[in-house]
Amino acid sequence: LCKPAMVVKRKRVAAAATSSSTATLSSSGDTGAGSVSDLILKATGADAESKKDASKSGLADRFSKLFAAGDSRGSFLLGTSTSASSSAPADPEASRSADAKPEGASVESPGAGDAAGTSTSAPSQPKKRKMTPEEMKEREARTCFIGNVPLSWDEKKLRRALREAVGDKYAGQFKPLWFRAIPLEGKWNWTDKMRKAGSIQKAYSEDSDSKNAYVVLTAPEDVPVVSRAVNNFQADKTHRLRADGVGASAVMKKFDRKRSVFLGNLPARCTEADVREVMAPAGEVDAVRVVRDKHTKECQGFAFVRFAERKSVKAALGLWGAELQGRWIRVMKVEDGNSPDGQNAEKSGSLHPATRRIQLRQQHRQRKKAAKQKAFVKEARDAGLRTGKKKSGKSKRTKTGKSGKKKAGRR
Repeated sequence: LCKPAMVVKRKRVAAAATSSSTATLSSSGDTGAGSVSDLILKATGADAESKKDASKSGLADRFSKLFAAGDSRGSFLLGTSTSASSSAPADPEASRSADAKPEGASVESPGAGDAAGTSTSAPSQPKKRKMTPEEMKEREARTCFIGNVPLSWDEKKLRRALREAVGDKYAGQFKPLWFRAIPLEGKWNWTDKMRKAGSIQKAYSEDSDSKNAYVVLTAPEDVPVVSRAVNNFQADKTHRLRADGVGASAVMKKFDRKRSVFLGNLPARCTEADVREVMAPAGEVDAVRVVRDKHTKECQGFAFVRFAERKSVKAALGLWGAELQGRWIRVMKVEDGNSPDGQNAEKSGSLHPATRRIQLRQQHRQRKKAAKQKAFVKEARDAGLRTGKKKSGKSKRTKTGKSGKKKAGRR
């Protein structure tokens, strides 16, 4: 029974002590929200009227006024020691003039910078000037064509490969350099902007694994030097680079017929590596040209192969019927009608080799028929028979049959 009484007595003593400490603190004014506001008002020199309006003006405004512009009175609240000069009240007129000077300087500085033309905004770049026809012709003479470039290569890799191929033969720059004939998926081949977007997103098609590139050299005399050094350079396991000039300086567009063969019935996804592999038994392949579609870049079914030696052509003709991706290819000599340069196309009737073969077969049948008829006429003359030739100056003889109708006789 004595334990609850002692607990109650202790609670009463604690409550009395709490009430006495609260009264002491309130009399001293060192705690609570009111004590902080009183301290700020005392430091800023505000009177009683401003204390009454504390709810209207706000404690934040006085706090900012107290610590704004490096006021020395802020050290009173922060508890730091200050010198006697800093603790002295500053002249309001002097402070106004000191504050006004930097503001004026800050206002005038942008104007001075604009007048001097040193604004921070980026200057507008001038539009790129178009090249004149003379400049385009001069640049074309310095441009080199690079074919069968791996599809995954970028400009940096291609420049490294070109530098490795030429060695000390050319010390100039390979700049500018750009890619063309990039195989893209069908939906990216509608417009030039779509093709550019597809190239950026690398939406490549599976119809081809290579692309072409153009690079500008230092002088026109460097084009044949670089072309000979880069041509047939082993780029990777399945790609050999093809190099040639552009325009008038192009050499490989005219294949030597005595060292070249025509390949037909090729699959749509045929590559230069496939052609080189199937023609390897005939001899060393010097150059390969696979004719592709302009937009899809897939093989159109035929290609041209040039060998390093003439004797390889005869061996290549024996590869008729070799299998390539499930198809049996046709190998023939290069004629005027199916040559890569397309010369004498009007005489041959068509650039397509199939049309040329049909014409040759028709001519062969006509010659065979004419020779057979000539031999028959000769045998008839030797036997004393009439050859059936039409004799001029004589009319047709007719005879009447039993029915009374006239029948045509022999001429």
